[in-house]
Amino acid sequence: ADVNLGANYQFTKYLSFFAQLNNLANFKYQKWYNYPTFGFNAMVGVQLDTSMNINFEDHILDLLKHNDCVVLPNFGGFILKSIPSTIHQHTISPPSKQIAFNSSLKHDDELLTGAIMGKHSLPYETAKNKVLAFSNQISFGIKKDASFKLNKIGSFSVNENNQIIFKPFVLELSDSSFMA
Repeated sequence: ADVNLGANYQFTKYLSFFAQLNNLANFKYQKWYNYPTFGFNAMVGVQLDTSMNINFEDHILDLLKHNDCVVLPNFGGFILKSIPSTIHQHTISPPSKQIAFNSSLKHDDELLTGAIMGKHSLPYETAKNKVLAFSNQISFGIKKDASFKLNKIGSFSVNENNQIIFKPFVLELSDSSFMA
């Protein structure tokens, strides 16, 4: 029998240490034909998780400055809607933009994945998994609490027909970076 022993110590939220002892009895055998296993061996290491502090809201807002839509896979898409200028009595409002949400947009456009890859130097699969986890976190939060809030973008709730309702927060989207 192959006997192994492993341990992991979470030192901080982002830093952990691990040790793995393999083949403690130092048995000699072939796991696959003509490929012998190692005898007793050990592995120790440090794992630093820098991707835990990804601010998805900032990435979404930044992407909306250059794209009309950013999709969270399997959840929906944030859309930047143009609002024309208006004249009401003696007040003229300049054209502006507002964030909307469309729950029918579920196919991943990979804009957010690409932004995460570039900003945090993550491989594609890792970045994609982080985006999926964020999308799932929102879905789970809505199912669990019937609402979920993105502090810089807006809040989600569920109506009596179990449809997702998005209420955008008042944002200053009329600055020139959003008006291009």
